Amino acid sequence: MGSGSARPEDNFLNAGGHSIKAMRLLALLDEELGVTIDLVEFFENPTLRGLTALVRLELSGGEL
Repeated sequence: MGSGSARPEDNFLNAGGHSIKAMRLLALLDEELGVTIDLVEFFENPTLRGLTALVRLELSGGEL
């Protein structure tokens, strides 16, 4: 968290993330991109790759 670089497979929790940081991140995504990501969905695959997939799914209206 805050290390400056992240790889797509890096795990949010292993990098020092926790539920409060996740909620802040998801709120920022909602504010900046207008996407609503469920906390439980994020924790099912807490990687940058997983989050990107959730954002893309939300932006596409739920259709891949």
